[in-house]
Amino acid sequence: MALRDRLFPREPVCLSCHSRIIFSRLSYICDSCLQELSYVTRGCLRCGCQLPEAEIAVSCQLCSSQLPKLERIRAPLIYQGKSREVLLELKYNKNKAMARPLGELMADYWRFFSSSKGRDYLLVPVPLSRKRQTVRGFNQALLLGEVVARERGMVIESLLVRKRDTPPLYHLNNRQRNLVLQGAFQLPAEKIIRVAGRKILLIDDIVTTGSTLNEAAGVLLTAGACRVSALTAATAERV
Repeated sequence: MALRDRLFPREPVCLSCHSRIIFSRLSYICDSCLQELSYVTRGCLRCGCQLPEAEIAVSCQLCSSQLPKLERIRAPLIYQGKSREVLLELKYNKNKAMARPLGELMADYWRFFSSSKGRDYLLVPVPLSRKRQTVRGFNQALLLGEVVARERGMVIESLLVRKRDTPPLYHLNNRQRNLVLQGAFQLPAEKIIRVAGRKILLIDDIVTTGSTLNEAAGVLLTAGACRVSALTAATAERV
């Protein structure tokens, strides 16, 4: 760092709107942009997706029609509007600094909804395929998880391996997603000891139907994990 920057540090700038930050509750995001984010206000008790306010059910139709392997999924944001814009900035514009405010938000959300102490859970980021990570240059789930781990005093380990690159899933129905993802994840034999008897918290950026997280959870449960939950930055809105 240059002497000038040490003596006269630059004023922080919002990563979203690029305006000068006077005060903010999260790093690198101004309060005005925070107010524009879409927050989950009424989540499905199982998968955490946003339920319509007029809906009296406590779980979405998808969770009501199947038995997920995950104990629960939680996410603070709805993947729309400014929330979607911020996540795309991290994921596709390679603005890695955006992981810090998103991770801080995830950490606060998990603390609010979880009665367990942080050290009870081992954080495991959902891995990218080798090809996709080479192209992107980083795994956004790992970046988010590192912030959550630091904020909550938790341990994070990249235990899972993605054996193959899977095609985009957004146009597939739930059955097709499950078929595409079957066998996509692997836990190396030498890492099974790290999972056996542990509570695992999977970390990812976005959850839509939960198929990816569910497949990863199945591998961890088979290896002996006692329970698996998931925490993402954003979730889809479902009925």
